[in-house]
Amino acid sequence: AAMRLLSDGGKNSVGTCVMSPSERTKSPIIEKTEMDAVVVSLSSRVTLHDEDENEDVEYHIVGSQEANPMQGRISDESPIGRAILGHKVGETVTVEAPAGEMRFTIVAVANE
Repeated sequence: AAMRLLSDGGKNSVGTCVMSPSERTKSPIIEKTEMDAVVVSLSSRVTLHDEDENEDVEYHIVGSQEANPMQGRISDESPIGRAILGHKVGETVTVEAPAGEMRFTIVAVANE
């Protein structure tokens, strides 16, 4: 692939990547798969098993502006949100929180 710099006299420069047709056919096309359904991501609804309290809790992972822990909506930037993002059903994660270390196992993930 060749890089080309487009410029309008130095005010705004934009780099573009130009690929030959043979390079495009080598590039894999990544599509959403059923695997995505079990990975925690922004907007996921997750059921976690609190290993310390031995109880299940449900959360909706949202952006920080939408977060409302009392309604089960936690930010992707919160300690629990950060800890579970990218993890899959069946995995156990450790959360470093102000109240101390907590362990959760991901029981279910629903992605819309």
